[in-house]
Amino acid sequence: MTFLLGFASSTAWGQVTTNNDALNQLRSAPKTNTTAQKKSKIDKKKKTTPAKPNYIRQKATPATPGNTAQKSNPVAVTPTTQHGTPTNTQKPIEATIPKGPPPVPVFSEPGITVPLHPPSPPPMPIINAKAAGRVVKTTTMTTLIFAPDGDDLNELMMQAVMDVADNLKRHPDTQIYLNAYSHAVKDDPSTPRRLSLNRGLTIRAVLINQGIPTTRIYLLTKGAASDEPTNTNPDRVDLIRSDQMIHPKAENNSKPIK
Repeated sequence: MTFLLGFASSTAWGQVTTNNDALNQLRSAPKTNTTAQKKSKIDKKKKTTPAKPNYIRQKATPATPGNTAQKSNPVAVTPTTQHGTPTNTQKPIEATIPKGPPPVPVFSEPGITVPLHPPSPPPMPIINAKAAGRVVKTTTMTTLIFAPDGDDLNELMMQAVMDVADNLKRHPDTQIYLNAYSHAVKDDPSTPRRLSLNRGLTIRAVLINQGIPTTRIYLLTKGAASDEPTNTNPDRVDLIRSDQMIHPKAENNSKPIK
């Protein structure tokens, strides 16, 4: 007995208290929204897990001789090759032969217009009243006789050139030839040619300013001609229209060249 009392005296004792209100509060705690959590879990499962195919087995009804309403429609089968690709069942296009050759292509002219810039006319020669010169007219030509060392035109010579220009305007299909000559200079063949050229250019300038195109004027500078007859004046310019020119072989007959 004493042994038990001694053992009991050496143990420790504790006091436990309980609160019933706290237990009631735990029982009445607010319920969490478990339905929303369940829905979210279901949605996650739907996203992650693929949908299983719904296989529906259809019972094949055997065809009976009397049951005509349940006949199945025939299914068209497309022919395939060994590799399983469908073959082309269309007929090949037949080659057609044309009835004739294709039409000859027509090429139109390019519509390019080139602007024409006519050359500016030379200045009009000035009349020199003191210039020694005269005019000789025949049935075939008009001759202007100059001074031995001059190339100026006096009033009479200028009027003769203007008359030739008016004659050319009345005959638009003709041309005018200016055969210019000069007297010979010993041991100097260039001076007669330059002098005859100046005389021809003077007459040409008058014709251009009177409206005669340059394409109708032909200037021939012959200089000192050795085959000229002795009775003709070497310092002259012969104005001959193209339809009044006389061939040298037919000079005796005096017939114009056609």
